[in-house]
Amino acid sequence: MPPLSQTSSSENVAFTKGAIVRIHLKDFMTYNEVELIPGPNLNLILGPNGNGKSAIVSAICLGMAGKPSTIARASSLSGYVRHGASKAIINIELHNSEGQKFLVTREITLDNKSAWKYQGKPVSSTQIEDIIRKLNIQVDNLCQFLPQEQVQNFSRLKDKQLLIGTMKAVGKPELEEQFEQLNKMQGQLGSESLNQEKDELELKKLQEENKRWESDVKSFKERETLKVNVKNLEKKKVWLTFKEELSHFKNLKEKAIEIGKRYAKAASRFEPLEKTIVEKEKTVRDAEAAVKLKRDKFNQKTASMNQEMYRADAHKQKMESLASDFQAKKLAERKRLENENSFRQQILTLEKDLEALDEQEKNSSSELEDIDAKLNEIAPHETALAQRKHVLAEEMRRLRYEINEFQSKVKSIEDIDKNRLNLLRADRGLTPVYEAVIWLRENKNKFRAPIHEPPLISLSVKDTKMAKYVENSIGFNDMKAFYCENKDDMNDLMKILREDRHLPVNVVHSPRNDNEPLTSEFQPRMAISDLKDLGFHSFLRELFVGPEPVVRYLCKMYKVHNIPVGDQRAYENFGVIRNQYGSLFPTFFGGNQQIIVRGSRYSRNAITQMSDIRPSKFLDQTVDTCVLEQYYAKIAQLEQRLAQNKADEVKISQEEIVVNKAREDLVKQKRSIQGIQANRRVVVSRLERVRAQLIRSEKDAVDLVEEERNVKEKCGVNKVDFSFLDISSLWLQMCFYFFNFKIAVRALSKKLKEFSKLMDQLLVQDMEREALQIHLDILRVEIHTAKNQLAEEKEQIVTLKDEKDEADRMAEEAKLRAKKAQEDVYRCLRIRVKEELTEEVRAMFELLPNTIPEIDEAIGSATARIQLMGRADEQIVRDYAAREILIEQLAKKINNINSRATSMKDKIDKLKEKFLPPLLQLISHINHSFGRFYASMNCVGEVCLYTGEGENDDDFRNYGIKIRVKYRSSEPLLDLSGTHHSGGERAVATALYMLAMQELTQVPFRCVDEINQGMDPINERRVFDLLVETACRETSAQYFLLTPKLLPGLDYSPNMKIHFVQNGDCSLLCFKAHKESPCEKPSSTPSENLAGECLPLTYKFPTTDTVPIEKLQALVQSDELKECLSNPHVRDILKSLVQSQTPEASITEAMKEPIFLELAHACLKIVEPEKFQQELGRYKWSSGQPSKRVEGRNSSKRGRLSELVTPASARVSILPSRKGAPPNDKRNLLFLSEMPSECDFVLC
Repeated sequence: MPPLSQTSSSENVAFTKGAIVRIHLKDFMTYNEVELIPGPNLNLILGPNGNGKSAIVSAICLGMAGKPSTIARASSLSGYVRHGASKAIINIELHNSEGQKFLVTREITLDNKSAWKYQGKPVSSTQIEDIIRKLNIQVDNLCQFLPQEQVQNFSRLKDKQLLIGTMKAVGKPELEEQFEQLNKMQGQLGSESLNQEKDELELKKLQEENKRWESDVKSFKERETLKVNVKNLEKKKVWLTFKEELSHFKNLKEKAIEIGKRYAKAASRFEPLEKTIVEKEKTVRDAEAAVKLKRDKFNQKTASMNQEMYRADAHKQKMESLASDFQAKKLAERKRLENENSFRQQILTLEKDLEALDEQEKNSSSELEDIDAKLNEIAPHETALAQRKHVLAEEMRRLRYEINEFQSKVKSIEDIDKNRLNLLRADRGLTPVYEAVIWLRENKNKFRAPIHEPPLISLSVKDTKMAKYVENSIGFNDMKAFYCENKDDMNDLMKILREDRHLPVNVVHSPRNDNEPLTSEFQPRMAISDLKDLGFHSFLRELFVGPEPVVRYLCKMYKVHNIPVGDQRAYENFGVIRNQYGSLFPTFFGGNQQIIVRGSRYSRNAITQMSDIRPSKFLDQTVDTCVLEQYYAKIAQLEQRLAQNKADEVKISQEEIVVNKAREDLVKQKRSIQGIQANRRVVVSRLERVRAQLIRSEKDAVDLVEEERNVKEKCGVNKVDFSFLDISSLWLQMCFYFFNFKIAVRALSKKLKEFSKLMDQLLVQDMEREALQIHLDILRVEIHTAKNQLAEEKEQIVTLKDEKDEADRMAEEAKLRAKKAQEDVYRCLRIRVKEELTEEVRAMFELLPNTIPEIDEAIGSATARIQLMGRADEQIVRDYAAREILIEQLAKKINNINSRATSMKDKIDKLKEKFLPPLLQLISHINHSFGRFYASMNCVGEVCLYTGEGENDDDFRNYGIKIRVKYRSSEPLLDLSGTHHSGGERAVATALYMLAMQELTQVPFRCVDEINQGMDPINERRVFDLLVETACRETSAQYFLLTPKLLPGLDYSPNMKIHFVQNGDCSLLCFKAHKESPCEKPSSTPSENLAGECLPLTYKFPTTDTVPIEKLQALVQSDELKECLSNPHVRDILKSLVQSQTPEASITEAMKEPIFLELAHACLKIVEPEKFQQELGRYKWSSGQPSKRVEGRNSSKRGRLSELVTPASARVSILPSRKGAPPNDKRNLLFLSEMPSECDFVLC
C-alpha cells in the first residue's frame, strides 16, 4: 500500500473536512494500478467511453462503504476485481483539518468478501460506516453521489426520497432526525388512529352484535330466572306436599282405628237379630195355612156368581150392538136427506152459470183466432232475434277469450320489462337511464316521431342462452342509449334529459328506412349454411329482435349481421376460420370465447385476440317490444269489436223488449178467452158430478119403521130372563126405550133381593179371611222389618269391613306417599324431616304462594312463559357475555389511545415548530438558486415543499420536494418526470438542482457521472458554465464531474482541475499523427479495408420490414420505449414521419432531435443488440468522407442511440490502438486546452 500523501498546509486550506485528497486503486476493474489527486473544488474527469472514468466513481462509492446496488453496474463485489487478479484494493485519503488525514482501505476478493482498514489498521465495516457517517459522506444519496447508471433515476426519485436526500446532502442531520421523528410519530399516530378506527369498528360491531342479541339474551335471562323460580316453586311444592301427605296419613290412620271399633260393635249385634227372625217366620207359615183355607171357600162362591154374570153380560152386549146400529141408521138417513136438498140447490146454481158461460164463449171464438194469427206472425221474428243474440253472445265470448289471452301475454312481457327496469334502478350507474325511461313513457306524445328505449329494454333475444353473445358484442354506451328517428327529437330529448333533468344519458339518431328493408340492406358475407361444418349455427343479427331503427344502427355500427355465432366446435376450428375466413369475419363467437382477428401493423401476419364471454345481465329476460306493440294493437282491435257487438246486443235486446211486450199482451188476451172456456168445462164437470151424487143418495134411502121392528124381534124381549141382568143405566135406557116401565121395575126389585142375600154371606166369609190376613200381614211386616234390620246390619258390617280395609289401604298408601315426599324433601332441600328449614329457605318460601294449587298455577304460568319464549342458544349468551367484556376492554383501550394520540399530537406540533421553519428556509434557498439558474437559461424552474394533495399538511408521510420546470413558453410549469420531459431535459434539471444545493452543502464532496448526456449543446454549455461558476468558488465543496465529451469554446476557472483518462493502447502523439491524415488507407485484410472506408448507415442494416414477431413483442414490453413514447413531442415526430412523402429526408431531420435519438436507441438496442455492436466495432470512420457521425462505447458497456447515430455534418476520428502503455502513464493526463478544436469527440 502506498504511503499517505504529504501535502503542505497551504494546500490543505482549500479542502473541507472529509474531502478526497487522494485515490489509489489496484487491480480494480480495468486498472492495474492508478492514483488520482483531486483538487479542492471542481474536478472535471474527461476521457473516452470505456477507459475507466466510471471506475473512479465506483471506487469512491465502494471505498466509502457503498454497495454495488448504489452503482447499478456489477451485481456482486467480485465483478469489480480486475480479470486475472485475486483481489482489488481501494485506498481513499480524506482531508482532516485537525490532524492526520483519514485513510480508508477496502480489499475486495473474488468470493465477494471485503476487508476494511482505517489508518492502516483492520477494522469492521460498521466502524467504517460510523466514520463515514460522522463525515457526512452519503454515497447512497443521489443528491450527493450520482453514478452514471443512476443519472436518469434521479428524476424518478419520489418527492419524499428527494427531500430526505436533500437534507442529507446539505448536511442538516438535525432536520433529517426531526423529519424521521415526525414520520415515526406520524406513523405511530396513524397506527394508533388505524388501531383506534379498527377498535372503534370492532367496538361498534360488537355493540351492534350485542344489541342484535340483546333481546334474546334478556329473554334467556328472564327464562333462566323463571326456571329458577319454577325450581323454587317445585321445592316448596315438595315441602307442602310432604306436610299434607304426613297430615293426611295421620288423619287416615285415626279414621281406620275408628272404623275398626265400629265394625266390632256391629258384629256383636248381628247374631240375636238373626235368631228372632227364624221364630217369626214359623208363626207366619201357620197363619198362611189358615188364610188359604178361608180363601178357597170364598172363591168357590164367587166363581158360581161370576158364571151367571157372564151369561147376562153377553146378552147385554148383543142388545147394545143392535141399539147402536139402529141409532146410526137414523142419523145416516137424516144426513142423506140434508145432502139431497144441497145437491138440488147446487144443480140449479150451476145450470145458471153454464148458460152465462155458453153466451160468452160464443162471442170470443172469432177473437181467439185473430190472436193466434198474430202470435204466429211474431214467432219467426222472435226466433231470428234469439239467433242473432246467440251469435253475438258466442262472438263476444270468443272476443273476451282472445282479449284475455293477449292480456296474459302482455302481462308476461310486461313482467319481464318490469324486471329489466328493476335491474336498471338497482344499478347505481344506470339509475339515470331508468329515470329517463320512466319520463319518456309518460311523455311520448311530446315528440314528432317514435323514440325507442335503450336496447337494454327494447331488444328481445329469441333464446335466452344467446343473450350473452348480444351483450358482449354491443358497446355498453349504445346498449343504454335512446334512439330517435327524428333529429329534432334527438336534440329536444338531449336538452330535456341532460340539461333540464340533469340525467347523463346517451341519445342516438337512427332514422327509419321504409324504402329498403333490413334484410336486403345488411347481408352477411356468406350464408350460414356454408359455415355449419365449422360449428356456426347463426349470425348474431338472427338471435334478437327489436325496433327497426335500433337494429339498423347496430348493424351499421357493430356489423351484427356479419358476426357468426357457433358452439365449441367453432372455438376448436378457430385456426381454420382465422386463416380462411378471417378477412370475411374478423369477429366471431365459439362456445364461451369471443375471437377477434386483426392484421399486424408490422407484418402481414394476423393477430388473434381471445376473451372470455361475460354472462348476460339484462337480455337473459326476453322482452319483444314489437310483439308487445302488436299485442296492444290486437287488444285494442278486439275491444273495439267487442264494444260494437255490445252495442248490437243492446239494439237486439231493445227489439226483443218490444216484441215480448206485444206477445205478452196477446198471450194475456188469449189466456182471458181460454179462461172462459176453462170455466165452462169446470162448471159442466161439477154439474155432472152433483147430479150423480143426487142419484146415489136417492138409491141409499132407509125405512126406519122396518128397521125398528127388526131390532125388537132380534132382542126377543118377551123371552128375556131378568134374574141376573145388570142394573146399569144402559140397560134401563134400553128397557125404557124398547119396553114398558113396569117390566123393568119388577126385574130390578127381584134382582136386588137376591143380590143382597148373597152379598151378606160373602161379606162374613170375607171378614174372617181379612182378619187372618191382617194378622199374617203384621207378622210379615215384623219379619220384613227384622230382615231389613238384619240386612242393614249385615250391610253395615260389610260396609264397615270395606271401609276398614279401605282405610287401612289408604293409610298405607298415605304412609308410602309421605315417605316418598320425605325423600323428595331430602333430595330437593337436603334436610331431614326432623330438621328445621334454614333461614334462607324459609325466607325464600315466604315469598312464594302457600298452597299447592297456587303453586301449580304459578308453575304453569311460568312454564307457559318459558315455552312462549322459546329455547335460546346458551352459546349466544356466553358469546354475549364475552362480547360485553370485550366491549368494556375496547372502550378502555380507545380512551387510552385517545389520550396517547392527544399527547402525540402535542409532541408533533412542538417538533413541527422546530422542523418546518428551517426546512422552508432551506428549500427557499434552493428554490432561489434553482430558479436563478433556470432564468439564466431563459427557462423557468422552481423547487417547493410538497405536503400532499389534501388540506391536511400535518401528514409528514406525504412531505417531499417537487421540482417543476418549464423549457418552452408554450408549455405549463410541470413536475419533472420521464412522462413529460426528455432525458436531456431531466439531466439539466438534475445538474441544476445539485448546483443549487452546492451553495448550501455541508457535505465533503459531491460526485456526478456523465450528467450532460442527452443535453442539447445550448443547455449543455449553460449548465457547464453554471457548474464552473458555482463549484469553483473557494467556499464551495469538492465536486467531481465525469463526462466523455465537452463542447468547444467553454470557459474555465483556475479553481477547476481537469483529469483526462486514457486508459488504453493509444498515446497523445499517435492521436496527433492520426489527426493529420484525412482517411486511412485500406489494409490487406478485410477488416483493415473496412476500417479505411466511409460506409453509409444502411450498410448491413436493411430497412425492409423483417423484424420478427418476438422482437415486436419485446418492443411492446419495453419500459424505456414506453417512457419515450409518453412524450407528446416524440409522437408528433412519428406522425410527421408516417405522413412524409420523403422518408429519408424526414428521418435525417428527425435524427437532429435528441429525444428522437433516444427513441431510436431504445428500438435498435432491442431489435439488433449484438449484431449492431459487433459490426460497429469493425468500422473506422474518417473525417475525409461525408458520413454519419458515430459515437460509441465499448461493447461491454451500456450505451444510448444518441451516441451511435448523429447528424451527417459531424465528424469523428477513431485512433489506432497502441499496446503496452502503462495505465498510470503521465501521458494519459490530457488537459482540455490541448484537445483538437475541430474534433467534436475523440473515441479511443
